[in-house]
Amino acid sequence: MRLRGATSLITGGAGGIGRAVARRFLAGGSRVVLWDRDVPALEDAASELKALGPVRYAALDVTDPAAVHDESAKLSADGWEIDVLDVNAGVAYPGDLLEMDEGRLRSTVRVNLESLLWCLRSFVPPMERKGKGHIVFMASASSFVGVPGLAAYTATKHAVIGLAESLRLELRRRGRLGVKMSIVCPGFVRTPMFDGVKPPFLLPWLTPAQLADRIFRGVEAEELYVREPWIVRWLPMLRATAPTFVLDHLGDLMGLNQTTDEWKR
Repeated sequence: MRLRGATSLITGGAGGIGRAVARRFLAGGSRVVLWDRDVPALEDAASELKALGPVRYAALDVTDPAAVHDESAKLSADGWEIDVLDVNAGVAYPGDLLEMDEGRLRSTVRVNLESLLWCLRSFVPPMERKGKGHIVFMASASSFVGVPGLAAYTATKHAVIGLAESLRLELRRRGRLGVKMSIVCPGFVRTPMFDGVKPPFLLPWLTPAQLADRIFRGVEAEELYVREPWIVRWLPMLRATAPTFVLDHLGDLMGLNQTTDEWKR
């Protein structure tokens, strides 16, 4: 997949990771579509990024299937057919599952999981018809482990991998081998969403720019999994082979089980 000349859509494109990915894709020769529901941030991002290349943007709530469908139709009608879909929009709130506000629980599931369904149903069929395209799924290192204080978020990120892998096999069964995907599983990224989090030992902060560059390279290389930093690459094997009590003690020693203790938002 070559991003030069491609058209890339990034949901949550006004935020830290989304804006960094847009910046990197533009530098690589892609034109970019930004979707975000935060209008001031979206306009600020578009103003900044237009100096780097062609940018189109729309204030959109990706949890609304009708809005996603209508805006995707406008893009197609205007000649902005999407080659790369980055379903990046996400939210995270601190708090144990049994104590979290119901509104925040619903928001976590709707933004982190349901919105992907509406975007995929709008943009994957045109990719199938063209016989090519690329989907970037934003999962997490927490897709492979449990994290106290992040139960709802972690549940959605586990689900993203199941969704992506199942869609991949559905496309394969239909012979749509030209539609590729990358499942991105980063550790903690230094954005306002995780202000107050203390990353565990051996899992240092990533910057949005570092992750964006890794996503760019992963898309061009058609990597199915993009896991950063290095220790995240070992999590699936560790989870599959180590006894539960060993994983629990490792989580205590590394500080994983205390990472959200001072996170308040």
